[in-house]
Amino acid sequence: MVRGKWFDRTAEYEHRRRLRRRGEAERIERTEHAEATKFKLGPLPPWRHLPKVERQRLATELARECEAEGHALRHKTGKRCLGVRKILRADPHDQPASFRPTPRPRFHAIDPAVRVALEKEYRRFADAYRDATADLLAGRKARFPAHSFPRPMPFWRGKAGNARGPDP
Repeated sequence: MVRGKWFDRTAEYEHRRRLRRRGEAERIERTEHAEATKFKLGPLPPWRHLPKVERQRLATELARECEAEGHALRHKTGKRCLGVRKILRADPHDQPASFRPTPRPRFHAIDPAVRVALEKEYRRFADAYRDATADLLAGRKARFPAHSFPRPMPFWRGKAGNARGPDP
């Protein structure tokens, strides 16, 4: 059994909202919405059927692969590890001295080539959608891209008070 603290961020958010509504200061203790909890660690679901010795071997292998990747990346970039002392001295709640937000990418991909391909495909889709919408509004037959829907047409009320769409 492992013991730890669970922070109820939803309760903390609601508490802050109530304080703001009443115009009170937002000072909340970090432990105010924390509760002690216990949980049992178990094997990863895809390894559940394996014997304990095999799971340990696989976990060790994964850790070694991660270390090798990190070593190769540090060698390639010339960056160094912080080291145990610096990591233990660091405050886990520290924030960077300066932060420059960058625009969020439309797609997240590990490989930049995949991101470029997704961007191109999205532009192709958007162009086809715009062309089809222009055809529809001009009264021509429109072919929308697969898995898309035409934009809603204006709602018209007929002479007798019946609701209907535009005449075909």
